[in-house]
Formats: sequence, structure tokens, C-alpha cells
Amino acid sequence: MSAVCAIRKSRRLKNLLLPSRLSLGTSCTRLRLLNQVEQDHKRPTQYNEFDYESVHGVYVLPPQYLPAGWEAQEDMPETFELQVRTLFQHAYAEPQHDLGYKPGGADLTEETRRELAWIAASSWGADHALDRVRAQLLDKN
Repeated sequence: MSAVCAIRKSRRLKNLLLPSRLSLGTSCTRLRLLNQVEQDHKRPTQYNEFDYESVHGVYVLPPQYLPAGWEAQEDMPETFELQVRTLFQHAYAEPQHDLGYKPGGADLTEETRRELAWIAASSWGADHALDRVRAQLLDKN
């Protein structure tokens, strides 16, 4: 499965030389190079629910990417959060964050919540369909 990563940075990290979004292609092996200190797989709790899905990991900032003088500054973070999700999970997560999460989810009507769930279900289905197509193509080779 392809993965899209979104790195959430604090304002203090704005000068850090890490991309804010990167594509790992079909493998997350590059993540093994980082020292992970925490992981949380965010997903709906019921089998019949569709909503935001992502794996959130907290990693130690790699020293080789820190700008010169980083250690001399006070109260600088030692970790960053990396969110890993598939292409279709990401396609749902970005607008859902702006439309359903940020404005305050309590203000959403039941119909709007159902529409967002439909989009999440469609993204989930698209991920699985793409995996089946990829598996069929790999079986032919």
C-alpha cells in the first residue's frame, strides 16, 4: 500500500530542514531509520463506522537534519509527530480536518456527519480496490 506522510511541526520547528509532506512509495522502510518513541493507530472503533484513519508516530529528531546552532537554543523540541496514511486516507483526512474537525465537530448536522462518513467509506473502499488491482498485476508478473 502506498503511504503519504504528513509531518506536523510546531512553530519552533519551522526552520527545520524536514519536508512537511513526503511520499514513501509502496514501502515504509525509511521510517525504520528513525528512532520511534510512541505510536497510535487512529481508526474508528466499530466495524460499521467510517472516519479518520492514520498512524501517528512520535520520533526523535535526527541530529543530521538539525540546523547549525540548534543545541545552543533554549527549550527546543527533541521529537516530532509523523502521520502515515494511504493516499486515499490522506485524500479524506485533509478536507475532513478543515471541514469537520477544525470548525468544531459539535456544530455539524447529522446529515453532514453522514456525508463525511460516506466520503471516508469511499476512501476506505478505494484503498482496498487499489490493493486488489495491485495484487492482480503482481500475480501476472
